[in-house]
Amino acid sequence: MWTTWALVDPCPVPDPEVLLAAGDGRAVGRFAASRREGDSAEERFAACAKKHLPKERYPMVVAADQRTDMRDHIDCFVSLLSDLEDETSLARFVCSVDVKAAKRVRRSDARASSEIMWVETKNVRGKPGWVYGKARLIAQEVPGIGFLLLDRESLAKLAEARKARYPGAVHVRPDRPLEEVMQIEVATCARYAGVAVWSV
Repeated sequence: MWTTWALVDPCPVPDPEVLLAAGDGRAVGRFAASRREGDSAEERFAACAKKHLPKERYPMVVAADQRTDMRDHIDCFVSLLSDLEDETSLARFVCSVDVKAAKRVRRSDARASSEIMWVETKNVRGKPGWVYGKARLIAQEVPGIGFLLLDRESLAKLAEARKARYPGAVHVRPDRPLEEVMQIEVATCARYAGVAVWSV
């Protein structure tokens, strides 16, 4: 149904030294557990990407710096050599990815859901959420499967259509009055925005 590598943008490879110089941006307090879950999902995604991408194209997964992560909603850059015929070329295809850990439907649930994903349309500051970020792909972790790669722009259009048709679908939590999130079925996201499924 999908290819394992469908969307790539030709652009310069980010310099790993620059990306890693800003520090690791560890969260503290009530967001620390959520940050740990996200970091762990990013590590699983990097391993998964290296497993699924063609080895002869020397795949790389480079973590984004904290500023790029927070401002642009990009967790990492996945890249491949663009020209195998030219042995002197170091040109690479680069794709920006925002990795999303599997989430529970309700906080009281024991396990993360493989049926639902949470989509953030406004963040806790009331600014555009990660679905309007600059990442080319969203890598949604799906328990028992791996990662569902979604085209971010298509997912944003799906979220907008859902919000317009079902205004009650938007969740606003009392402790985060500016944030807007919604649950969308993983199958629906795959149908409208799916690019690939990478098993773990």
